[in-house]
Amino acid sequence: MRVRALAVTLVLVVGLAVAGLVRWSPPAPLPASAPEGTFSGARAYARLVALVGDAAPRTTGSAALARARAVAIEDLTASGFRAEAWAGSACNGRGICGFVTNVVARRDGTSRDAGALLLVAHLDSVAAGPGAGDDGIGASTLLEVARALGASAPLARPVVVLLSDGEEAGLLGALAFATDHPMAKEIDAVVNVDARGPSGPSMLFEVEGGLAGTQAIVDAAAKSFRRPVTSSLFAEVYRRMPNDTDFSVFRGRARGVNFGNIAGVARYHTARDVVGEVDVGTLQHGGEQALAMARAFGSNASPPPRGADAVWFDVLGLGIVSWPASWTLPLAVSALLLQLAARRRALSLAIAKAALLSLGALLVGLAAPAAIGALLRLLGALPAPWIAHPTPLLATVQLAAGGSVLLVLCVAGARVTAPDRLAGVSLLLASLGVAVAGIAPGASHLFVVPALVAGAFALGRRHELAGAATTVSMALLWLPLVWPLYLVLGTLAPPVLALPVALVVLPLASLLDPPTPRPRVVATVLAAALLLVGTIAAVLVPPFSAEVPQRVNVVVRQDDDGPSWVMTTPSWGPMPWGDAPPEMVAVAGPAGRTMSPLTGGLAVPARESPTLALPPPAVTVLGAEGGETRLHVRSPRGAQVVILELASDEVSLAVGRQHVRPVRGLVVLHGVPAEGVTMSMPTRFAPTLTRVLDRTAGVDASPRASAIARARPVRAVTTQDGDVTIRATTIRW
Repeated sequence: MRVRALAVTLVLVVGLAVAGLVRWSPPAPLPASAPEGTFSGARAYARLVALVGDAAPRTTGSAALARARAVAIEDLTASGFRAEAWAGSACNGRGICGFVTNVVARRDGTSRDAGALLLVAHLDSVAAGPGAGDDGIGASTLLEVARALGASAPLARPVVVLLSDGEEAGLLGALAFATDHPMAKEIDAVVNVDARGPSGPSMLFEVEGGLAGTQAIVDAAAKSFRRPVTSSLFAEVYRRMPNDTDFSVFRGRARGVNFGNIAGVARYHTARDVVGEVDVGTLQHGGEQALAMARAFGSNASPPPRGADAVWFDVLGLGIVSWPASWTLPLAVSALLLQLAARRRALSLAIAKAALLSLGALLVGLAAPAAIGALLRLLGALPAPWIAHPTPLLATVQLAAGGSVLLVLCVAGARVTAPDRLAGVSLLLASLGVAVAGIAPGASHLFVVPALVAGAFALGRRHELAGAATTVSMALLWLPLVWPLYLVLGTLAPPVLALPVALVVLPLASLLDPPTPRPRVVATVLAAALLLVGTIAAVLVPPFSAEVPQRVNVVVRQDDDGPSWVMTTPSWGPMPWGDAPPEMVAVAGPAGRTMSPLTGGLAVPARESPTLALPPPAVTVLGAEGGETRLHVRSPRGAQVVILELASDEVSLAVGRQHVRPVRGLVVLHGVPAEGVTMSMPTRFAPTLTRVLDRTAGVDASPRASAIARARPVRAVTTQDGDVTIRATTIRW
């Protein structure tokens, strides 16, 4: 019986693993001939092509962004919306300000007093690339959603479309709208669409319910989504990450939902985030969901009643399971009590030892992939979060985790009976469920559901059936997370990548009889050999390729006196991305010093280069009055990014009607107009302004930097700000 249960369980586990991968594929798109009131991925793709155009980056203040705005306004007007370009400014809490121009459009609803529905995506991109995925996907999706709404009867609520500017600089367009636009006060619900790559399913990863709670929103999604990919786990993880979307601006001000796709993350914020990489199925999946939520929010003019928050998850894209968040801790405690009740007569020291044994096995199972990850990083096989050939890494850490769990249970637990092992695992899962319910309720279902299943089947005294059911329930919830975890975290946390397999193996081991010494030795040697092969393969395969390139920018900096400095920066913001490609290093020659392009940034090798004849930023003191000094800053080079370096973070600068404080000594201005910017600061702090820099795209002004950039191999790509030239001038008070 145990052999049969083990075989059936293994088949089901493999099937669930495959189903989890299938779930990660978006549905087929509808053609352009689809009914007018439906969302068509083909029509959205045509809008994407029109927006992205010649693949020029759409940075704040750029001609490419202005052209995209014109396309969007024309499209929204044709869909029956009153559309306009609205200019404003904003500063955020990170020392960043911007002069932005949003597209704002409105279609009235049938109710005069109802709050408005806001549909949000950002129209700008990073400077390195055209942002076809981030966020061309979101902008084209909302244009098609607006067309579908315009082809249908008006909703009860007014619908406002915001295609924001300056999101990549720090949510500046959304902040300007929320602060200064008259329509912002009407907003009652928000649907945001963003992207972290050009493909994959659209995930509902954040739900804001306000006083109305998230349960009603999740219920609406459950009724209308085709192949939902969502979980309160996503919200728990996202809340703890240093990420934001425009939705963050409206969090706490209105209820709403946040959609995004993350496959193809290797192209995210790079020059290869182009139209040809966008999956039309991704557009279809996200668009259907955004349209469904727009209609759900917009169809009822009445203010939502006070409601409950939810814990929820999809089941292989077939449907959504949810319950009120207030049930979570009682359910977790009930699962624990069910375990104790099922074994009230058999509860013994042996089961307590089995629970501790299971915990030890899990910890060892996570320590093993951590050690392998550390070794691979030491050997240079993991120079970046996402690598060209992750299969050897993923297979090795999963094998290390699962094999370690089995080894501990079979060696240290050789004298523990199978029923006691399962009882120990079940008690561990129930205990983890209680702990997680208190710390991160949105993730509690991952432990509570299997613990409830284990307890329910344990009441029947059928050990094999209970072990199989517990294993299958764990596989159903955990195995579909393996690939998404890699897309989110990359190689940064190998134990987290291996956690699903380690947890699934725990109850599976209860169906195995402890092997005798000889088979145990043979299995251990075989597993060690496989680990060795996987580790060697992970070291030998190249970390970067044309499909998953290294992120490398070339930066030129020219100060007032002395030579210019050329820096090759393999990084993504503050995150190193390996060593610079040898092709670029060969052209660059030996480094003269190590420096950072900006104060407080990542220090990299710099090469001395001839002085560049670049005019410095012009800084004019307009006067001092009432304890305030007024300054005017302009870039003769026409740079739309100007950076102020200050010796103190305590000063507050007034930029227009906005106030901003430096962060790590920097204030960054985006979308600076040709005539420059006037600002003021307390006179006593004026001397803390030590340097002003302007930044332009490209390195053509420096022949040496241009040669280095041309040597960039196909397995490398520009990212974030791309190749830039910085001109700095020192302020002498």
